[in-house]
Amino acid sequence: MSARACPLGHAAASMATDPFIGLNGLEKRDVGAKARRSCTPLDPDERLRRVIERILDVLRHEVLTEGILRLRVGVDRQLVSRGLRLAVEDGVIERHGPGRPGNPYLYAASSRSDRSGRERGAG
Repeated sequence: MSARACPLGHAAASMATDPFIGLNGLEKRDVGAKARRSCTPLDPDERLRRVIERILDVLRHEVLTEGILRLRVGVDRQLVSRGLRLAVEDGVIERHGPGRPGNPYLYAASSRSDRSGRERGAG
């Protein structure tokens, strides 16, 4: 069986169908009851692009804090933070609020978010 890439990666331990990218930079996927793994290294730019697409999919429906967004997207804090920062710089995500303890930033998809994906490099 050849390794092939999944939309975002590995299914959660609960065998949920919502995939995420592993912390080690490998894309993993559930292939059935035994949860065997087929790993394919992802280019860092591709990982980040997929995370940003996933963030945009979630934010098109609701306005969220980074912490809640991280739970919805299912990837680690570093990837979500980087994806949010880059998407805000590109103008596809809007950030609102003071961003202080007890009153965090709120993120929402902007009208420019209809253009999905990110072509600029991640470095």
